[in-house]
Amino acid sequence: MASAIVIASVILFILAYQLYGRWLARQWGIDNNITTPAHTLKDGVDYVPAPLPVLFGHHFASIAGAAPIIGPIAAGIFGWVPVLIWIVLAGIFIGMVHDLGALFSSVRHQGQDLSKVIKANIGPASFKIFSLYIWLTSLLIIAAFVNVVSGNFAQSPEAASCSTMFVFVAVFLGFMLNKLKMSLIPATIISILFMVCCICLGSILPITLGKNVWIAIILIYIVVSSVTPIWILLQPRDYLNSFFLLALIVLSVGGVVLGNPEIKMPAFNGFVIPATDTQPARYLFPFLFVTVACGAISGYHAMFASATTSKQLNKESDALPIAGGGMLVECVLAIVALLVAAGFSSAEYKELSNPLTIFSTGLSNILQVFHLPQESLKSFIILTVSSFALTSLDSVARVARFILQNIGEDVALFHTLKLNKVLGNKYCASIVTVIFGGLLGLCDWRIVWPVFGCANQLIALFTFVGMLVWLKRNNRCYGMIIIPMVLMFIITSVGLLRLTQISFAAGSYLLSTLALVLIVITIFFVINSQGAVKNAVNVSDCEKSH
Repeated sequence: MASAIVIASVILFILAYQLYGRWLARQWGIDNNITTPAHTLKDGVDYVPAPLPVLFGHHFASIAGAAPIIGPIAAGIFGWVPVLIWIVLAGIFIGMVHDLGALFSSVRHQGQDLSKVIKANIGPASFKIFSLYIWLTSLLIIAAFVNVVSGNFAQSPEAASCSTMFVFVAVFLGFMLNKLKMSLIPATIISILFMVCCICLGSILPITLGKNVWIAIILIYIVVSSVTPIWILLQPRDYLNSFFLLALIVLSVGGVVLGNPEIKMPAFNGFVIPATDTQPARYLFPFLFVTVACGAISGYHAMFASATTSKQLNKESDALPIAGGGMLVECVLAIVALLVAAGFSSAEYKELSNPLTIFSTGLSNILQVFHLPQESLKSFIILTVSSFALTSLDSVARVARFILQNIGEDVALFHTLKLNKVLGNKYCASIVTVIFGGLLGLCDWRIVWPVFGCANQLIALFTFVGMLVWLKRNNRCYGMIIIPMVLMFIITSVGLLRLTQISFAAGSYLLSTLALVLIVITIFFVINSQGAVKNAVNVSDCEKSH
């Protein structure tokens, strides 16, 4: 059963990419004759044209992280069938459309981040509302992922040591490519050899520190990584880390196909999961959808695409494999994670509790089909997931820094308070962001995660609204985004309302207040955007698109 699910899903995603993805590219007018901002605005810092493999690695490492593993496994409490259906359908008809549209629209707006795209198409008020929303959501991501990474590093000193050494290997790769002007293939081979050495040294020289110490180190690291030129650390690190995750995906798919593990998880556990001593009652609608989060649709992908990827796109046709293909590969990872969790009985699933523990333990068991040492496999899996969570933190911190700088420079109140120069400074913006994210990180990740899922998917709503107005004004097909846009609004708004109540009841007053603020911001954005949507040129069908 498990092998058939994986094979059928991969075939379906390949067909979706070839048929639906290429159709979207034609309808929206992706054109290699138009020079991308990476060339026209090349500055050696943020605007740097990158080869397709390098940029795919950077983008995929940014969007994937640990989220497509944590989300589907956590959603497994509802049963594996509804989770699988949502990953497949939403990944194709919402996630791929969202990610490709976000990257393409940003490229056509000179590589500006999504907040500036919204400002140009909807207005300055929506820009301010959206910018604040993105920054607050970034704090949730930082809080959740700092918790995950620091916990893993404290429990797996070998993974902590390897990840630390990887940073220096990434810097060296950036130096080889940009200063020594080495070609990609030999530089990659040298870097991979160094990475293998790091893995060997990690077990010999483990770094043993407590979780709180790692939290402090990680927060300092992401401040530094968010302000350095992109070619020094972010781009090469993401590229190298993509080899780990792609290797993990290939091994996982191969292990499931060859081993065909038994599915012990119930297919469906009902529409309501009763309350326990530690968790309130959870309803399939909307919690299944917001819990899966990035494994099917992630609004924050639009921020990665517009804040960094669009500034590195070598030619417009690269957008489809990078954004559309990257989203579907992430869906494959989400399905594998779900099937790994499905190999545990309900009792085993509850006992392990932590999604990363479930994934590393279950996958190491499945990969025994390759007759590899189980403990080594488990360490490799933990290392890979930790590296990608850390990579996502790099990108999120950079995006949040961009956003807070925009807020400081464009909001009149901060000029009045003489704070515009402080918030407009990239170093100050990074430090402020990381401090607040670190404070939220003190909350239990199990409470933070669903709120993050809601906030994350509401960003997709904002992205679809901005795309809708831009596509209509440019006489391009927009019908494919209407249903996803409405779904994102209904699902996530209901989810945020419920989670505000849950967070408050759990004593997480900072988190419940933040959830309430996000609801208010969403209402204001929708009201403020109505006029722009109505006033856009009315194009009723795809036949009129360019």
